[in-house]
Amino acid sequence: MNHSRLGIATLLGLAAALSACGGGGGGGSSTSNPEGFVFSSQPVSAYARVDRMGGPVTATVLITPGHKDQFNSTDPINDGDYAAEEIGTVKTLHFQLDPQLKAAGLASCAKTCDQNVDACDVSRCISQAVGLIIPDMLHLNLDKPDGFPNGRNFADSVVDRVVALALLDVTTPGQCNGAPCTGDTFVNLPLDPTTNDKPLPADFPYLADPFPPP
Repeated sequence: MNHSRLGIATLLGLAAALSACGGGGGGGSSTSNPEGFVFSSQPVSAYARVDRMGGPVTATVLITPGHKDQFNSTDPINDGDYAAEEIGTVKTLHFQLDPQLKAAGLASCAKTCDQNVDACDVSRCISQAVGLIIPDMLHLNLDKPDGFPNGRNFADSVVDRVVALALLDVTTPGQCNGAPCTGDTFVNLPLDPTTNDKPLPADFPYLADPFPPP
């Protein structure tokens, strides 16, 4: 499901809500705070970090389960410390998935992965994807059009794009649905699904209703 995607419109909406609460963070309804939200005034030191996610792929896909809490407790400046682990995960993915990629007519960005994991050469894959993974930050330049990798909109297929860059050789003709793999958005990459699972409303909070629990 794509219900957690954060775009500029939502950032602006949240900023407006925060500015409306005033300096004291007190409750009470007003025309600028119609829902009567109460924002905590506790200092940052009063909280414990349980997660950090600039992008949805690094911690979810590339960091092994035993290290996810450790990764979340560190800062992006230290993300290079996890490079070897992430490369190992990419090698494992190619060792397991390259036969399926080939059967689907797609060109893997890895080489010599048909014998064992250690023999995999994923240097091209890393060069394609590393800028979106290390450091694990979501960049936002307000002078450029919004949309991943410049921020992210709710409907941006971020996971598919990053994983595709780690799996496919985008220099091979025809890899991007028959269109050139140009620019830094790679919107033509083969994605599945191609649209959000529910229509997204145009008004705040810009999210579809959640699915009921099973």
